[in-house]
Amino acid sequence: MLTTYSVRDIGIAAAVAVPMSVPFFTSPPGHVTVFGWIFNIGAVLPLVWRRRAPFAVGVLVAAFATLVSLHHRPGQMLQYSALVAIYTVADLGTRRQRLGFLWAIILTFPPASLLLKNNDADEFMFTIGLPLAAYLLGTLARTNRDRAAALAAGAVAEERNRIAREMHDVLAHAVSVMVVQAEAGPVVLRSDPDK
Repeated sequence: MLTTYSVRDIGIAAAVAVPMSVPFFTSPPGHVTVFGWIFNIGAVLPLVWRRRAPFAVGVLVAAFATLVSLHHRPGQMLQYSALVAIYTVADLGTRRQRLGFLWAIILTFPPASLLLKNNDADEFMFTIGLPLAAYLLGTLARTNRDRAAALAAGAVAEERNRIAREMHDVLAHAVSVMVVQAEAGPVVLRSDPDK
């Protein structure tokens, strides 16, 4: 059975698949390989399960995205699937998983950008800045969700306290009325027994 999240994740994977498949249709003849197809599909398909297993999907997508970059037949100028995976780990991963991914980005992207891709300064900053921006956006999404949950919990607690105060006031009034009636009972009994 497909849930709303599953449908969304399938849509995200499909949206990522579109730009990732463009090089297959625009590359010169003979440049596209079977491994290129396999690596690109491997970099996109796991995104369907990104909410169920964010860290495992992140590692899998990162591995295939690396293979896409190294194989480069056809290559990708921008690893869209890796950006989605980084965002997802930063949003839904545990603290340890998030820190592990952040350190992996910090330690592997700069040397890969300089040594493997031979990027100039602008491309280097783009290669480093984009994954860090995806990580930051995932962190902001998680922080906003946690903040909203805390605000909702505070509102629920405040409403419970208000109801408790009102119930206390109603019960205190009812008990006061009962006490007054109980104290007035013997007086009324002497003066007007039928009443």
